[in-house]
Amino acid sequence: MGSRIRDYWKAKDGEHSFLEEIEGDKALNWVRAQNSVTLSRLGDPQTNPFYQTVREILDSKEKIPYVSKIGDLYYNFWQDAQNIRGLLRRTTPDSYQTTNPHWETVLDLDKLGKEEGESWVYKGSNAFYPFDGSNPTRTLVILSPGGSDACVYREFNLITLKFIPEAEGGFILPLAKSSVSWLTEDVLLVGTDFAKDKSSLTDSGYPMDVRLWKRGTNYSLANKLFEGAKSDVSVTGYVSKHRRVYYEWRRRALDFYTSKKYLRRIYPETMMDPSVVQDDYNSLGPWCELDVPNDASVSTFGEYFLINLKTSWKVRDEEYPAGSLLTAPIEEFLGKGKGKDGVKITALFTPNAKDRISLESYSITLNYIVLEILENVKSRLSIFQFSDGNWIRVGSEDSACIRGISISAVGKSK
Repeated sequence: MGSRIRDYWKAKDGEHSFLEEIEGDKALNWVRAQNSVTLSRLGDPQTNPFYQTVREILDSKEKIPYVSKIGDLYYNFWQDAQNIRGLLRRTTPDSYQTTNPHWETVLDLDKLGKEEGESWVYKGSNAFYPFDGSNPTRTLVILSPGGSDACVYREFNLITLKFIPEAEGGFILPLAKSSVSWLTEDVLLVGTDFAKDKSSLTDSGYPMDVRLWKRGTNYSLANKLFEGAKSDVSVTGYVSKHRRVYYEWRRRALDFYTSKKYLRRIYPETMMDPSVVQDDYNSLGPWCELDVPNDASVSTFGEYFLINLKTSWKVRDEEYPAGSLLTAPIEEFLGKGKGKDGVKITALFTPNAKDRISLESYSITLNYIVLEILENVKSRLSIFQFSDGNWIRVGSEDSACIRGISISAVGKSK
């Protein structure tokens, strides 16, 4: 029986490989045929009385314009009936608190698409934060043709509000499933389809290695820094920052739920010396593989790890259950080489199955960690302050709808 099943699926292997050519005639015709079958069985959604109601809600100008803070300004991506592809816009913190904020258009996606003859979909942006603490002036705008997983990256000037041409030294990465992060203003950590033959991609089609791309050079000539395996889902490199503390990360996603994580601390004064970063990259410091469960999510709060467990974790004589949020000093992992057994771990939250208490999510500000906790399906906030090397619980607040809450201090977390 088992061999017959294997033979059946082996014969099916590659049967739908033509779908990988997303814009190919065969792929598009197949999709149209499937859409026709769906519509014939379920009906046209536009004839449903709720269709127009939903459209009006999505296009309403009364929507909350959620923002992210870049430098001293608040940025928002907005879509409505007039701006189908959307506007990237910005305003000041004072204006944002008024009834009718004054928005400055940064990038009009509908206009850009018409000018370039491309159906651009905005997939976000990634600004560079200078190590001297000044406001960002450059960002990488991420665009997808038609909404595909593959994207292009184009450097954008936040002062002139224009893309920076490649002839003027701008970073431009062609269409691919790429991973890109700023290391310095003139150096990127990048993973992409370097040779256009998929040799630098995993079996899942994502970057298999991390390379050092210097401004003014062709991305295909970037120096390889770190490589995973073909069987990995993806390999990424990036820099994190909080409370003026910087770490460089490397991550091998073994599957969609587990990953191996490596990091090292980097220092602003060193990173501002272009000769060190570009010519002596390995001198920036030693790497350490994190001694944490592969399925745990790990982020930083200043010089501390925040470790969110998906499965239980035993450290010395203490076992922390799945769903816990732990914190531990990073230097205990990196500098002393003791791993988890030499580290002081503090549990900010542990779940309670009996009382149906679990952690839904958490957010960080400059000095606080805000936990959203579900207690018997009811949400509440639990807030911890970091002060003099200690975590102090400062209060909690019940709320019927915490997911939509806007915490003004979050913008200061950088």
